[in-house]
Amino acid sequence: MKATVWQVKAWDGDGSSPNNAVVYRIQHGAEDKFVIDADTGIISVAHGASLDPDRTDPKTTQYSLRVVALDGGIGSEQRAAATDVNISIVDVNNKAPILLDPGSIHVKENTQVGLCCIRYTCLEEYLRKYLSIFMYM
Repeated sequence: MKATVWQVKAWDGDGSSPNNAVVYRIQHGAEDKFVIDADTGIISVAHGASLDPDRTDPKTTQYSLRVVALDGGIGSEQRAAATDVNISIVDVNNKAPILLDPGSIHVKENTQVGLCCIRYTCLEEYLRKYLSIFMYM
């Protein structure tokens, strides 16, 4: 099942077929991320495409597609119209923090309760920050 992003609509004022038939195509900007149904104008996420900005280089959160509607005219009689579809990707927090290995710790048996005995550091990839976790006796 494809995730529908948007639908473009066009109509042709010619009263008879095939001149009033309209088909759609993405002229540029899809970057293998989006496809369009030629008959309905429904723009969907392409099969297997990842929109995760963290997986694009450079990090991409904006796509601008040029969509063309073509009528049923033949050869030089074919007419077209175009529009831009701008798609914004909202980055979500979809990655867990990564704990950095603290190595071995040794705590003396007579260590006072409540004292901090170790501080873990982890990388929170979404926030691009290092976080600290403290462990107390």
